[in-house]
Amino acid sequence: MVNFVKFVPVILFSITELFQCSGKVTLTGEGTEESPYLISSAEEFAAIEDTYDAQTFKYYKLVSDIEITNSKHTINRIYGCLDGDNHTIVIKTLKYRNEKYQASPYGQTSFGLIRGASNPTIKNITFDMDVTTTPDDIGYIKDKPIFRGGVFGKISNGTFENVTTKGTFSYKDNGYTTAYVGGLCGELDISRDGVAFKNCNFGMNVSCHTYGNVAGGIAGFMDHKLGTIQNYTVDLVGCLGTGNISTKATITGISCSIGGGFFGGINCDSLSTAVNNVGSVFSGNITALRKGSIYGGKYGGI
Repeated sequence: MVNFVKFVPVILFSITELFQCSGKVTLTGEGTEESPYLISSAEEFAAIEDTYDAQTFKYYKLVSDIEITNSKHTINRIYGCLDGDNHTIVIKTLKYRNEKYQASPYGQTSFGLIRGASNPTIKNITFDMDVTTTPDDIGYIKDKPIFRGGVFGKISNGTFENVTTKGTFSYKDNGYTTAYVGGLCGELDISRDGVAFKNCNFGMNVSCHTYGNVAGGIAGFMDHKLGTIQNYTVDLVGCLGTGNISTKATITGISCSIGGGFFGGINCDSLSTAVNNVGSVFSGNITALRKGSIYGGKYGGI
């Protein structure tokens, strides 16, 4: 009698392959300054979401250019340092998945590639985009203002050094909505830590066409309410503004049209102390009823 031995093929998976099969992306690195998380793809960029810890400042580093073409690659928030290492993030979509952003701590109306960032450090990076967004991308809350940023929905303080924005970012809405649109962020919130922009080039063309229009090369709206604390700072050092800013009401007779080379509307106690400008120059064109090379005008009460 002949005995036949049945061989069962064995398939070996690497740890990385097992994570890929399960849909989980694991970043290389430890998230420390000495060993940052390394980002080489849109999927790895989206995995930043999984490393978020409100109590721990993380470090991330791009090791190649990446392209964002899918809504699943947008992220909710970041607390840390993103070093682009002179690479570029190309943004081709800013549509969102409602379930991912439903419980955002940054409110229901702030949207961007990264919805919110608290005291981040962003450096040595270029953001290049050609995107037009509308309320249909995720919807909005009735009677609430909208903050749309090319990169961030909302930034609270932080440091930005050697950051370049370029391309085109537009928001269009035929309804009765007030929108604040910025090339870098929709809303910039200044508190005790302050914010600094150093040697940046804000070259993105930004346009806002809706009921009430406020647009800026960096931020659509900057909340800089000093109150009794006088050490809030907004440093604009050696930056260039080369993009064009355009606001246009979509309803006849509406006069809310504000455009600023760097900041659209500012909520502040004094415009003369709102921004510490050291050698920064805006050379683009502004199409707006109220406009200025640094900021469009004082605009609060929202």
